[in-house]
Amino acid sequence: MNSRSVSGWTRVAAWTALVTALPITLQAHPGHPEVSSWISGAFHPLSGWDHALALLGAGLWGVQWGGRARWVFPAVFLGGMAAGVPLATRVGTLPGLESFVLASLLVLGLGLAFAVRASLPAAASLVGVFALAHGASHGLESGPGLPPMAYAAGFLMSSAVWLAIGAGLGLAARRLHEERWLRWAGAALAIGGLWGLAA
Repeated sequence: MNSRSVSGWTRVAAWTALVTALPITLQAHPGHPEVSSWISGAFHPLSGWDHALALLGAGLWGVQWGGRARWVFPAVFLGGMAAGVPLATRVGTLPGLESFVLASLLVLGLGLAFAVRASLPAAASLVGVFALAHGASHGLESGPGLPPMAYAAGFLMSSAVWLAIGAGLGLAARRLHEERWLRWAGAALAIGGLWGLAA
């Protein structure tokens, strides 16, 4: 591996560390001012490391699959989250929802770590089910009295950014011929999911 590849790999690792640490840093300083429902929604994916890392994982897994999955996984994830909000407002608290959200990290991580290649419709459906749980969780955790449409627009826009960051990191790793980094990232996500489930 030449010096240019090493330098590029260092940049990818640094950005990965930054975007991984950001949700935890923000979580350590709760109480973002709810200036508006849109801003509250935009900050919400950063309020928990499980949400942010799942978004990164979906973006990374789409890149690892390649082809249509690069845009199918992020699109399905956003669509599932959007559908999860009205589900939460109509049904209310769902038993085991937080465990299911953490399980999504475990499954997405294992998919990355082992470069799982099932059928694209089956994998996209799995991503959609996980996204539905994340959307329901966002909906249940919204502040009282916030307009749901503006709140949902805020967190969906923020989530799209995190999906794009995941895809960008994955593309950078592939261009540097360091696709093993995707497997390591998957292993880290899976460990995070296990840690959350065991806590």
